[in-house]
Amino acid sequence: NAAADDVGGSLNAATGRVDTEYTTPLHPDGLELITRMVGEMLGAPLLSGLEKEREIVVEELQGDLDDKGRDLDLDDLSKLSRFGAQGMGLRIGGTPRGVRRLSLAQVQAHLKRHHVGRRLVVSAAGDFDPERLFRASEEAFGGLPAGRGRPSWRVPPMRRGAWATFHPR
Repeated sequence: NAAADDVGGSLNAATGRVDTEYTTPLHPDGLELITRMVGEMLGAPLLSGLEKEREIVVEELQGDLDDKGRDLDLDDLSKLSRFGAQGMGLRIGGTPRGVRRLSLAQVQAHLKRHHVGRRLVVSAAGDFDPERLFRASEEAFGGLPAGRGRPSWRVPPMRRGAWATFHPR
């Protein structure tokens, strides 16, 4: 995004098993701009280019599969071994088939449920004025729906004997 570039930023997003994070380095002068941009992304996502993004995600997911469609990613396999075929044990991006079938309505429902105030954490490090961050955050994220209840995920109990122990030589 050119606006982020102008203040030394580069917006990045990453999805984990239990969170999505948006990060950027930036000059302190860009604090309000970047905070507002992320607030707009969360509060009113455009969701344009969904088909192109779907192609990219499917390609990335297929990169971790062998010719028979079996997962080769060690992180995925270790989580599956440890937690089983649910929640924490599943692949972050899902399966190519699931991504292809995902509808715009499902994406919108997910965002409505999970990108809410109760699940939002804002953090910053470096040379900046905390009061500016608080004000910018209230302005950018104050209009998000609060959401209900506690997060729906829970870390499942670990299965006995399912975790490998590595010993350095």
